[in-house]
Amino acid sequence: MTIVDHARSFAAIAHRDQKYGDQPYTTHTDTVVSILLEYNFGDDTALIVAGHLHDVVEDAGVAIQEIQARFGADVASLVEGVTNEPGKNRKEKAVRTYPKIRIDDRRVALKLADRLANGRHSKIKSPDLYAMYKKEYPAFRAALYQADEFDGMWYALDSLFDYQAAHAQN
Repeated sequence: MTIVDHARSFAAIAHRDQKYGDQPYTTHTDTVVSILLEYNFGDDTALIVAGHLHDVVEDAGVAIQEIQARFGADVASLVEGVTNEPGKNRKEKAVRTYPKIRIDDRRVALKLADRLANGRHSKIKSPDLYAMYKKEYPAFRAALYQADEFDGMWYALDSLFDYQAAHAQN
């Protein structure tokens, strides 16, 4: 079993009682990984592993120390980096979380893949959730966008959320 296979299996067990809409939660983590592969991150094994594990701390209660022990410090840093900080609401959590994502380009790539997966899924399956992501998108983009970095992913997100790049302040 490869480390990627181990991560997928670990995520499936951690999320076993959770659904992604009406599907097993691994539908989401598999989609995040497929987006990372689509945007040519396949050579970064730690990032692919983190794609499978990115929600296990936040949504399944796995300790970051367990991620580090099982998958190494690099993977743990990526997972911890995209795990929401505490806050009284989504906006406060985002304001506290975005700076730690922005300090590492690979964390940004992982978060963009996660947002693409959530945005695409919600646009089809959950209009209310899609509307929430669309409303949050300008602040998300302002916090994480950097010129000439992950242009394809940003273009996909801009298109998904009908965001006019001309409105971007960066």
